[in-house]
Amino acid sequence: MFSKTNNPDIIRATALNQYGSQPLSKEVINKILTFVNDSSALVRNETILTLGKLNQVDLSKIIELLLIDSVRLVRISAARYLSMKNNEVLEHNNYKKVKKEYLNELKVNADFAPGQHQIALYHQAKGNNDKAIEAYRKAIKIDNYYNISRVNLALLEYNKGNIQLTEELYLKITQQEPEYSYPYFMLGLLYNESGNSEKSLKYLSLACDNQPVLPRAFYNYGLKLQEKGLHKESIGVIDRALKTFPNDEGLLYIKLLGQINTKQNKGARSTCVLLLKISPDNVSYKEILEGLVLN
Repeated sequence: MFSKTNNPDIIRATALNQYGSQPLSKEVINKILTFVNDSSALVRNETILTLGKLNQVDLSKIIELLLIDSVRLVRISAARYLSMKNNEVLEHNNYKKVKKEYLNELKVNADFAPGQHQIALYHQAKGNNDKAIEAYRKAIKIDNYYNISRVNLALLEYNKGNIQLTEELYLKITQQEPEYSYPYFMLGLLYNESGNSEKSLKYLSLACDNQPVLPRAFYNYGLKLQEKGLHKESIGVIDRALKTFPNDEGLLYIKLLGQINTKQNKGARSTCVLLLKISPDNVSYKEILEGLVLN
């Protein structure tokens, strides 16, 4: 839908917004980039916001062109995108000029939770984690349900070694948003790291039962089940995730291990063939397949 330039601006902007932080193909990214020069400021702005969700590629050189956009909203969004990066563009005059507008925008919105969140992101991108933590805490104080800040705060506190506080932050999110998978996933990893297998399994299972679907949650839950000798259960869990992510190498590998351990050689061969299509030069996969053929 977003490729049809005769669609109303709001429809094209909304269509762009559907793309989250999941990796996109080069073809899709190139298609999104065509909207950088769209006649609509709304669409140009949404293009920047959409590209800002992607961590797989740095498009600073392209976004830099929008620093001289005629619409202030677009210029500020471009400056925000670039502020999250660390490259030579930050030394260019156009960025320095618009940076003042961007920082002023942060100050204007500082009384609101989203504003404090943006301030935190700015400091975090600059490596000023203590200031970022302060801003995230302010965001939560302003709006106790602003859990996007609580998620980021938890990660920073974890990196500082504040494990108990990290646990409390994630548990708070599960109380307020019990349908959200991410905090369950992080708690599962946290408990696994501390050696609490029972709690780790519980929270990884909850992560897999909620939204959005997180491939890494299924991967870790499947792996954890196999560590417990529950290979068939592990395969069942992985098969659920493969319905959404059929070519996820990590998921397929965990399934392969389960099939080998349950002596499902025919299924294991099929899975191994799929893995080799994804990673044709992987020596381990080739050796496993040879062994399965011999058996």
